[in-house]
Amino acid sequence: MLSGVASPRQPVPTSRPVDQMSDSYRLGRVLLFVMGCVVFDTTDFLDKGGKARYLLPLIPVVAACSILLARRGNVIRRPRRTDKILFLLMLIGLAGAIYGTLFRGTQSTTLPVFFPMLVAFTYLTALEPPSEVEVRKLLRGLVWVGLLYTFMNAVANTGVLPSIFAAKVYRNSKVFFIFMGIAAAILARRRVMLAFAVILALFVFATYPSGTDVVVVLVTAMTYWMTKPRSSRGRPLVIIGLGLAIFIFALVNLSSTTSIANSYFGSVGKRSNTTTRLALWQAGLDRFKQSPIYGSGFSGEITVLVYRQAGYRAPFKAPFHDDYIMLLAAGGVIGFGLAAWWVAATEAEILRRYRGFLSNGRIQSANMLRVLLIAFNVFCVSALLNPELSGAARGTCLFAIYALMMSLGVPRPSADLERWRGSTASRAAAPS
Repeated sequence: MLSGVASPRQPVPTSRPVDQMSDSYRLGRVLLFVMGCVVFDTTDFLDKGGKARYLLPLIPVVAACSILLARRGNVIRRPRRTDKILFLLMLIGLAGAIYGTLFRGTQSTTLPVFFPMLVAFTYLTALEPPSEVEVRKLLRGLVWVGLLYTFMNAVANTGVLPSIFAAKVYRNSKVFFIFMGIAAAILARRRVMLAFAVILALFVFATYPSGTDVVVVLVTAMTYWMTKPRSSRGRPLVIIGLGLAIFIFALVNLSSTTSIANSYFGSVGKRSNTTTRLALWQAGLDRFKQSPIYGSGFSGEITVLVYRQAGYRAPFKAPFHDDYIMLLAAGGVIGFGLAAWWVAATEAEILRRYRGFLSNGRIQSANMLRVLLIAFNVFCVSALLNPELSGAARGTCLFAIYALMMSLGVPRPSADLERWRGSTASRAAAPS
């Protein structure tokens, strides 16, 4: 086959020797490098640094293109349903962002939301699934990424280096790194690193207690429990249903939820910003009501002018502090529906692959998916309370997580995978 799309069940043979690293592993290392760049971004430049911030998602895109060009032909993996949903959302979003910039004079465009989505499709160029040894190395890489971020966050919270660490750069918006690192250390059995990660995480939460932390701890525990090996197939449905029920109950009883949040912030000695968040959310919902079907077509502003308290202090512009409200305001039911569909379809796809890896004895691949699913879920839940996608670097990390999960491939027994690699190497060594 010289061109086209590879079947998800039968990888396209290549001429790679058995002892050479797979292209999925090479791409995975690039994705880990990108996450590392975000970890050490002490000034938030990669999130908000003008046009230069778009160079970060181009790193894995260039790596994916080099993988494709190094191979004979232009074969890629067959896109999954999740890829198609995200691709449609990306096309609509990019078209709206470009239109808003060129014809509406939009300043805070949706380009940081949609441009990093290109990273999600980089795995399609990597045909060779990683071996269990390679997956174990990538898993250990996730341990280091999470531990280093937690360390940087702890140092920033001490306030000893204010000239190096920009204000709020290590706060709620990147908390998924902490839980990803702890989960990876547990499953990779790196006990010393786990101890350091837990101690540093406790220091981080003690020095900067937030409502987001409470929520994501719960989400992490629920995800870890629902992916427990040998659990029933219905457990994920029960956990997801319970989570949705809690969210709907909190939303319906918003006044009580707000009161509990204020009490929590008072007990930990932290000023509550609930009033500000509610004002931002209400402004986003008001925009949604003006055009509920397609919003602004992703061509409008993703910041809004609000007052912290009516009649007090000067107004200020800020993101909606809820990515789902942002999607409703900017893309209406269409934009929000595509995003929610992608999240739900990805959850179902990864859980199916996780069970498949467990049943096929590919424990390292199953552990990798478990860790990445925790990070994915924490990110998606954090987006309920923070403007995650409006930061180009954070969005790049989300879609790097997705690419890593999908690059592991469709579950197949390890023995079959090694036989395929062996036959590939034999064909490559045979005289033409």
